[in-house]
Amino acid sequence: MVTLLYFAIINCIAGGFKQACPTSFNGAGLGAFKIDKFDAFAAVVGCGVANPTGDLYSETILLIVIKGESDYYTIQWAERSAASQTPIKFDDAVWADRLKRLTPIKLCPIIPGESAPYPSCVGGA
Repeated sequence: MVTLLYFAIINCIAGGFKQACPTSFNGAGLGAFKIDKFDAFAAVVGCGVANPTGDLYSETILLIVIKGESDYYTIQWAERSAASQTPIKFDDAVWADRLKRLTPIKLCPIIPGESAPYPSCVGGA
């Protein structure tokens, strides 16, 4: 079940984009879904003109928020391209593909004393 906290997390990140580029901001929710047994929500957010380094470019991110057992997690796919004075138009098929490519996600419990590559999670235990 998507809760208000999902939207608070997404709005916080999207709000940073909107503040940085109020005239070229765009955002769209992609909806709620499950990752394993965990609730998740995805959105795409973009700035037509971003310039934190002084160079002008656009930036678009796919943002996934996952509610774990006791924590929330975010996963992002970010892309930069040429600056645009108008809001970035999202290609639904492109971002749906990126979401599909990111969602082989697995949340695993922490096993005391286990170190990377975490065999209990990746099937080596």
